[in-house]
Amino acid sequence: MTATIPPGQEQVSVPVRNLVMMLLYQLQDGNLLQRLGLALQGAEENAQRGEEVLAAFFVAVMKRLLQKGLAPRYQRHKQIGAMVRGTLDVAAYARQPDKGRSVPSRFDALVSNSPAQQLLGAMLEQVATMPRLHGLAAAQAATPLWRTMLAQGLEGGQRNITNLGHAFAALPPHQKPQDGLERLAFEVAFIMAMGLVPSGHGGTRLFLALEKGRLHDVYEKFLLAYFKRHHGSALEVRARHIPWSLQGTPEATQWLPRMQTDMVLADHRTGRVLIVDAKFYTRIATYYHGVAKLRSAHLYQVNAYRQQWLQKHPTKAGDVSTALLYAQPSNHPSLRLRYSYPEGGKLHVNTVNLDAPWGAVTCSLDAFVADWLENA
Repeated sequence: MTATIPPGQEQVSVPVRNLVMMLLYQLQDGNLLQRLGLALQGAEENAQRGEEVLAAFFVAVMKRLLQKGLAPRYQRHKQIGAMVRGTLDVAAYARQPDKGRSVPSRFDALVSNSPAQQLLGAMLEQVATMPRLHGLAAAQAATPLWRTMLAQGLEGGQRNITNLGHAFAALPPHQKPQDGLERLAFEVAFIMAMGLVPSGHGGTRLFLALEKGRLHDVYEKFLLAYFKRHHGSALEVRARHIPWSLQGTPEATQWLPRMQTDMVLADHRTGRVLIVDAKFYTRIATYYHGVAKLRSAHLYQVNAYRQQWLQKHPTKAGDVSTALLYAQPSNHPSLRLRYSYPEGGKLHVNTVNLDAPWGAVTCSLDAFVADWLENA
């Protein structure tokens, strides 16, 4: 059937639960994913609006982060009246000539005046004052542990949260948290800071008003983590760099862009390879006389990946397939298209409806892999 979507009327809507599950998968920790997933479910049952769910989940993540950082031995070493600051660096503490000084800890970075800490502090302040979170986040905020972190985060007073979100986004990767749970806390704080806008579905869905590149990054990392977790036992799943087969002078070759795939799925039993490019756009089609067509630039991109892969890897052309995996915009039909290359191999074009129940999202991803494996 011909697609006739009115241009300019597309957006990508994501339920809060799905967004957080996408972030959770990046932890690569099955037990923690399950525990925080249950915390998220509890937040959904007790909150009325999407932003409350996200805020309550933020509280749950922060609480677990603090509990993870606290060590039982802390009680034997802390000074009277000292502020709880996380796991002790006991060796560093023992080297201090003045035992009255503050005890060093893994949370020292969180009490610095960095953009990351300012963002976290501002978000803690906002969450603690959300009226609808009474009995949910507010009850947890009343605990000594939470109040301690809140007090640390509030140093400096009121802040412009959106500006702090931009400052956090601009940080180089090495200045952002690397630990999975810490990274999740900052990711959720960032998403909350950047302007969650109700989408008109009674507050249960949110249109995420974030820059396109940021959401694409979340989507891409989720897909890679999901395929690794659920299909990594049978397939090799990783992002791959594909070298150019072009020859030139050093000056010429430095102008070539890096050919970095989002992910490559390899079945070493059969020698088959699937090069996947993830796309998160509010519009995935281009229009000719009002009729929607696939974007030629995206097709050229995956075809270039395939061509260069075949140049560098001794394999049959029929064993190398490609895929475009789009986040499905609202008002856009679901796509599950398959094309054949003349020399063998397939091109798959699929959409993933992130606005569907989470089980439907994961089923569509599993079906995508099965379709590739079953249709050589």
